[in-house]
Amino acid sequence: MGANISALITESVDKGGVVLSVHKIKVKEKEAKLIIPKIESALPKLSHIEVKSCRMAKITPKVVDLTHLTVFKAQDNKLSVLPSLKPLQLVELDLSTNKFDTFPQTILELTTLKILAISENQIKQIDGLVSMAKLTSLNIAKNEVERFPTLPQSLKSLEASFNKFTSVPKEI
Repeated sequence: MGANISALITESVDKGGVVLSVHKIKVKEKEAKLIIPKIESALPKLSHIEVKSCRMAKITPKVVDLTHLTVFKAQDNKLSVLPSLKPLQLVELDLSTNKFDTFPQTILELTTLKILAISENQIKQIDGLVSMAKLTSLNIAKNEVERFPTLPQSLKSLEASFNKFTSVPKEI
């Protein structure tokens, strides 16, 4: 099916075809190199992107052109830096199983974010989450966090196992 999607997107962009009305796309492994560069112009109403196991080392800054994007999942890649996604109104962001060793501060710009998963990285410290007033679900499991982060009051679900906490606040 991936080859068909890639061909359809290529035809739409390269031959002036109709603009596709696709709202959700999942890209795995080799498809990423073919599809990702063409998504912005061919799929302007895209609201969900899942880019899994693609060995992707960076996110194209053009992703901010996808003004309808609310869910961005980039699990099991090689990401270590997150560009600013500020214009986007993301509700869910999943950066699990990547190469982050520091918490991307650009996440704090995402004021509409409700679900954040950044598990299975090598993050040692997480600061600023308290400012994320709409965050309801957080997964920071399987990192190297030593100091328990201050959490927003809106948080309802927390997964923080397999870290290196020296202490956990009483209210948790």
